[in-house]
Amino acid sequence: MDQQSEPAARSVLPVLAWAAFLACSWTWCIGMFLPALLLRDYGLWGFLVFAAPNVVGAAALGWVLTTRQSAAILSKEHRRAVALFSTATLAFHVYWLCWIGTWVPTALAIDRASVGLVIFPAILVFLLFLAQRPRGLAALAAPLLALSLAVFGLVIARTGIAPPPFTPQRPDASLLYLAPVCVFGFALCPYLDRTFLTARAELPDRQAQTAFSIGFVLFFLAMILLTLAYAPMLLRPLGGSTAPVVVGVALLMHLLLQAGFTVAAHVRCGEPRASSDTLRWGALLAAASLGVLVRVLPAHAGLDAGEIVYRLFMGLYGLVFPAYVWLVVIPARQGRAPAGSLQRRRLILIFAAAVGLSLPMFWMGFIQRQEIFLAPGLAIVLLARLLVSTGRSNSSP
Repeated sequence: MDQQSEPAARSVLPVLAWAAFLACSWTWCIGMFLPALLLRDYGLWGFLVFAAPNVVGAAALGWVLTTRQSAAILSKEHRRAVALFSTATLAFHVYWLCWIGTWVPTALAIDRASVGLVIFPAILVFLLFLAQRPRGLAALAAPLLALSLAVFGLVIARTGIAPPPFTPQRPDASLLYLAPVCVFGFALCPYLDRTFLTARAELPDRQAQTAFSIGFVLFFLAMILLTLAYAPMLLRPLGGSTAPVVVGVALLMHLLLQAGFTVAAHVRCGEPRASSDTLRWGALLAAASLGVLVRVLPAHAGLDAGEIVYRLFMGLYGLVFPAYVWLVVIPARQGRAPAGSLQRRRLILIFAAAVGLSLPMFWMGFIQRQEIFLAPGLAIVLLARLLVSTGRSNSSP
């Protein structure tokens, strides 16, 4: 019995490790902050519209990419798009950390001495993450996940398990226009995430399906429920409430370590080329500068400058990246248009035109807060598939 259980345990542990890796690599400045904004604007339905397509869309990748080779091929065939996704994600984190660093400690009732005590070990742990290869990060993900779950328990002990009461600031109908955009973004963005593609390539087929299912249906869902629990504390500058010091310190550690893990995962799972270094460092420097400058920039349409920039970043994940998957990745796989071919260039042109036409409408929806414009904006991208030819060529997949 013991001899039979040992191989089973050896097969289960890697699955759980990669499941924890997936959950932690996807718990970043969207999952740790956007639910709070949606709860503020749309109430509990806003959180549900965020959570359901996010969990299902991320878990589906382990089932849609049926083989290791399919993940490797996608990553290779669209390496520039995958690299841009990672660069944008790294820049988003740099901006977000610079921005929230100016007000979140105050919102969580943390004094400067306590902030320093949190930041110093967080930096050390981040350096530990950066020193790991993907499998090493997978091994470290379980302790990090356990730490965040412990923070969840602490928050629940202080606040209770009832959903936080929020009176929606936006009309009920506005969420109907935002919901399809959430589905579109969260269903398709995972296919450009190099941490997902790395995990899929590392795992055998059935183990991948199990790891993606556990990682998102259980582990990641717990992480965004934690965001739901601390939303009133985090949004104090926007109308929330204060938190006990011990809870605030624990939450700050959670925010920093989960963000640091995602950054390290995108750095260590990639194959950076010298030609991309300039773009990456330029994007990070610009993001850091924005994170500082938003403190003095004016508000617009009822939003402070910091949230406006945050929403602009969200436009990448609600429009640009999922549109690329919809108009380039999927048709390329169906029609087998190899990189550099005339067919691929045509797909890129259709993608660029559709995004260009949709951008003003997404600006109206995301920044001007007139969500009704999101409907025609998304419709343009979806209908652009009618211009795509999926006729097969003789090229290999």
